[in-house]
Amino acid sequence: MPQAPSNAAPERRRRKVRQGVVVSNKMAKSIVVRVSRTMRHPIYQKVIQRSKKYMAHCEDASVKTGDLVRIMECRPLSRHKRWRLIEVLQRSEELEQLPESALNPAVARGAGAPRAAPAGSAEGKDEPGAPEAGGPQGKGQS
Repeated sequence: MPQAPSNAAPERRRRKVRQGVVVSNKMAKSIVVRVSRTMRHPIYQKVIQRSKKYMAHCEDASVKTGDLVRIMECRPLSRHKRWRLIEVLQRSEELEQLPESALNPAVARGAGAPRAAPAGSAEGKDEPGAPEAGGPQGKGQS
């Protein structure tokens, strides 16, 4: 029975490859990637979306939040990192073009500004049935 030559490399398992969106790049040489998948609910049969976050090794700091990237499984690099960046599939140009008020609604209305009162509330109206701002209603006060 013929055997394989002894200098041949042993067969290695194929590594997992995932595609996702960068949600954090605040660490040195590390990124967090959210990988989403769709599945059917086992009882209700509705299509739902599940996601998982992976920490990946990234040598270059050119990856930004919102970029679409491909990551590959690798040996453990740290306590949480078992993936490395392969390539950036699509840059997130949309986030750079939007004004800051579109990204953060608190900036749009003003950081310390109070929210507007609902349309049907009695605040700011002088109606005969509206309670006085001074004190409690009722016994002996007019």
